Amino acid sequence: MKSIEHTLRNGLLISLLTMCAILWWFSSTVIKDLAEEFIYSRLTHDSEGILSAIQIDINGDTTITNASINSEYDRVFSGHYYLVTQGDGERIYSRSVWDTNLASKPVPLGSVEKWKALGPAGQELLIQATSYKKHQREYTILVAEDLTPIKASLARFHLAFAIMMVITLVLLSYIQHRQLRRSFSTLKPVFEDIKQLERGEKEQLTEDVPAEVQPLVREVNHLISKSNQRLKRSRNALGNLAHALKTPLNIIMSLAEKSEHLPQEFRDDLKTSSTDIRVIIERELKRARLAGSGSASHRFDPNEDLTGLVEVLKRIYEGKHLEFTLEYPSQGIVARLDRDDMMELLGNLLDNACKWARKAVGVEVREAEGDYIEFVVEDDGPGLDSVEQSRVLKRGTRLDENKEGHGLGMSIISEIVDIYSGVFHMSKSARFGGLSTQIRIPLADVASG
Repeated sequence: MKSIEHTLRNGLLISLLTMCAILWWFSSTVIKDLAEEFIYSRLTHDSEGILSAIQIDINGDTTITNASINSEYDRVFSGHYYLVTQGDGERIYSRSVWDTNLASKPVPLGSVEKWKALGPAGQELLIQATSYKKHQREYTILVAEDLTPIKASLARFHLAFAIMMVITLVLLSYIQHRQLRRSFSTLKPVFEDIKQLERGEKEQLTEDVPAEVQPLVREVNHLISKSNQRLKRSRNALGNLAHALKTPLNIIMSLAEKSEHLPQEFRDDLKTSSTDIRVIIERELKRARLAGSGSASHRFDPNEDLTGLVEVLKRIYEGKHLEFTLEYPSQGIVARLDRDDMMELLGNLLDNACKWARKAVGVEVREAEGDYIEFVVEDDGPGLDSVEQSRVLKRGTRLDENKEGHGLGMSIISEIVDIYSGVFHMSKSARFGGLSTQIRIPLADVASG
């Protein structure tokens, strides 16, 4: 499942890593360039100091007085070196070079050349060579400085920078995680409203939500409202149609019974056709009342609805003195089960059980393993064998013509079970000895309906 929070978190982490990498490269490059510029400025200063120390003795030879030169040039392999080359090719090295050489290159008069090369001890040197004219002679003064201390300083900077970046990334990730959780917590009222909507406790979602999701919530509320209106109009229209057809049907049946001048066969056919029309009307009315799992109507609560249904059946079958056994979870079952559908389902099951029961009827609602809701209705009647169980599921089939009804009960039950992608099973009741009807509906399919 794609998560907005994970997407935002990963996006921010990638952005932070990219920013840190760019900042690391930029700061390292800038610091390195600044360090080299500083060294070059120091080499320029030393080169001018060496130039001022150049003297011509009485023999015309070039000498260098060390009084005005940095003492680092006198310490062997100190990392600070110089080489003075005269126009005739004569070379004067600093004592720090000892018995090694420094690579030089020709430099035009008044020009400055800069490069890097390996020094006497194998270390990397930053070299600057400048050409001067003094005492009517040309001199090329080459000064060099070891980059090892600078590299060590840069390595310490890289380590400190890396540690700082890791700490910063962890801190920013934590702050971002908390901020995202805080932002998404503003959607919690919507989640609570959805749960209440599933239980039938609310008919609309709250619109007190962040501006980014408010259009979505409003659209959902609009769809819920439209769905409820259409379902209500459909049921009302079918109810009105059924009511309008009942009177003409009653007149037709009455005429069929009273019209003695008509042949008996014709009257029987008329009665049969009228009865079939009535059965069709009742069947379609019951089907129209089925909301299914995707509607937004009132939700089934076994704690409240079963008790009321059983009380009605007790009054209807009070002459049989039936004993009802009800079992359901004390906290109820939260599922998107339409109340009218479940009352139709259990009403038909319990009505059939009461018709055939001798003294006892049991009903149980429970959550089964595998995320299912299960209904079990049992009685102590004669029960059904396998052949009768297959026959009773056919629309209009009645096993006992002495019982009232049109034989639509089990057919309606099957249609409700099919709408909810459930399973319908009949067997012998182990508790009462009669018929046991079990219906299992997957809650996962109900929640996503």
